[in-house]
Amino acid sequence: MKSILILLAMATATFGQTYEQGLAKAESTKSPLVIVVTTQWCGPCKLLKSEIETMRKAELKDAVIVFVDAEARPDLAKQLMDGQTVPQVVMFHQSRGVWYRVRAVGRQSKDRILEMLKRVVR
Repeated sequence: MKSILILLAMATATFGQTYEQGLAKAESTKSPLVIVVTTQWCGPCKLLKSEIETMRKAELKDAVIVFVDAEARPDLAKQLMDGQTVPQVVMFHQSRGVWYRVRAVGRQSKDRILEMLKRVVR
């Protein structure tokens, strides 16, 4: 798990921060880390990204959010993804020194994203 997190340090987050900065913030604040793997051409990816950005202001305000372009970062995307379908949502949370992960393939509803967050935050 640690090797995956180290590889993730190469990704760029939206909101003006690198993945490395996002990971450091998630670790220092004990916040969940939400990674959304997308591509620029994918319609459902654009919808999911918009939904996540909206949720960022309320339901996901305590989470660190990172978007990874699967075509720009293929090695990283391969480490994160289950298959090649985009979009994918991957969530990590550290509790008592252990990183927990949950992921889902395809566009997810707001309720499903919140359910995932509850499962990963233990």
